[in-house]
Amino acid sequence: MINIKKSLFSIILSAFIIGCGGGSGSSNGNTAQINLTNKVTLSDDIATGSNYIDSNSNLYLGLKNNEIDVYKFLNDGNLSFTTSITVVNGIDRYTHIKVQNNELYVIGDNNGINIYDISNITSPQLLIHNNNYYNKSDSWSNPQEKFIVKDNYIMGTFNNKFMTLEINDSDIISDYSYGSDYDDYEQISVGSDVNNSFLFNQDSNGLNIFDINDPKSPVKLSSILNIHFKKYTVLNNEFLIGITNEGVGNPDKIEVINISDKNNPFVENTLINTHGNGSFSDYFIDNGYMYVLSNYASIDYLDIYDINDLQNIKLLKSYEIKGYNTPPVRIFEHNNYIYLFGADNNIFYFKKPF
Repeated sequence: MINIKKSLFSIILSAFIIGCGGGSGSSNGNTAQINLTNKVTLSDDIATGSNYIDSNSNLYLGLKNNEIDVYKFLNDGNLSFTTSITVVNGIDRYTHIKVQNNELYVIGDNNGINIYDISNITSPQLLIHNNNYYNKSDSWSNPQEKFIVKDNYIMGTFNNKFMTLEINDSDIISDYSYGSDYDDYEQISVGSDVNNSFLFNQDSNGLNIFDINDPKSPVKLSSILNIHFKKYTVLNNEFLIGITNEGVGNPDKIEVINISDKNNPFVENTLINTHGNGSFSDYFIDNGYMYVLSNYASIDYLDIYDINDLQNIKLLKSYEIKGYNTPPVRIFEHNNYIYLFGADNNIFYFKKPF
């Protein structure tokens, strides 16, 4: 048995909002209902690829009115508006954001690469704007990160390739690129281990593992072909778990990859979506549980899996989600509240069931 509960590496990636309600009954006899009642209404629709929570619990949301709005979490799950940051060339669903060392990175298709000094969050200063490198891997169906920041380098999916970009004299230069020109809508993306020593590059063929201790010269160690993740998480530098994209008419899967030997990764476990030919939209991991947002036959569910034993993952509870206008596609957790949103201007939130 592989037990990860006490040392599970937990991450938060995405945003949503709802309120719990009663109800019962489903095809598997294990489904209750969540009726969305608590929500925050934003100034414009959300660009679904653009959300981030920084180390100070600031929530950044990219909106389609070309702004990133910053919020604070309140004790009751509500959000308090802090400020707006206008982005050069605007924001669309391909735009991804990240905050590191008091710098805000805004990278997408129309806006290229923008880096802001946010030491004073209410008075951001644009440090770099570069349109030579763009990011257009589909963010609607793939919530995985498109870039990481390592020291003075940005590593990610640029110009339909995996590239290392160096921040040099207030500009960007390319040091490394890998792969052919992938189609704009393929599920290309990146993720890394907690120490940014290894990078996992998703491309049209499958998953590639790189040693990135020298960002200028990444070394490809291995590949797993024919696995196409929407999103994945590294656990304890030994396992990679995520949700896959199996295409229309096929059930998406939860895949567990053993990466303890980076040169010889292998599939540890596979689970098929419990809702027939359903799709997985997003997830977060918390305290040994995987909270998965899924959809089947135009119904959205919150499925909660026990992942303490990765060889014997169990579905504990499935909740049918009701009360939204636009179907939710992103989910995250903060301070025991779960947040949901779709492509409109509402974020729903509710207390985590357990």
